[in-house]
Order: sequence, then structure tokens, then C-alpha cells
Amino acid sequence: MAILTFLFLFVVGVIAGQGGMIIALLIAVVTNFVGYYFSDKLVLKAYRAEELPPDHQVVQLIKQLVAKAALPMPKVFIINIG
Repeated sequence: MAILTFLFLFVVGVIAGQGGMIIALLIAVVTNFVGYYFSDKLVLKAYRAEELPPDHQVVQLIKQLVAKAALPMPKVFIINIG
């Protein structure tokens, strides 16, 4: 993300000068923040993923694996294709 940000700033700086670089920096900060903190939610929403109920077979299998590995239980989603 940092390399793309610097590349973006460099290209905009060559094209639009220092004023354009400041605007590009603000755009880069916002897009990086959104991408870092909300990318999972955006992808799940884009594919209309549905969270599996706690009694689903896949969720039960993951609960067993999580218990053995002493990890926190993640949310489990399914994406319907078709």
C-alpha cells in the first residue's frame, strides 16, 4: 500500500504539481484507511455472503478446530454461486 501511495503521489506530482500532490495525499489516506479497515465487509457485501447459523455442520467443524488450536471463533460466511 505504501509503494502504491508513493507511486500515486509521484505521478500526480509530475502532472499537477505540489497542490495536486496534497489532494492526492488526502485521497490516498482515505482510500488506504477504508481499504484496511473495511475491505472484508465490502467483499462480503459485494458477494452477498450470508453468515451461517451456529448449528450448521461447517460451523460445528470449525468450532472443534478452534477449540483444539485455542483460537477465537471467527464468523463463518457462505457465498451462494449461481
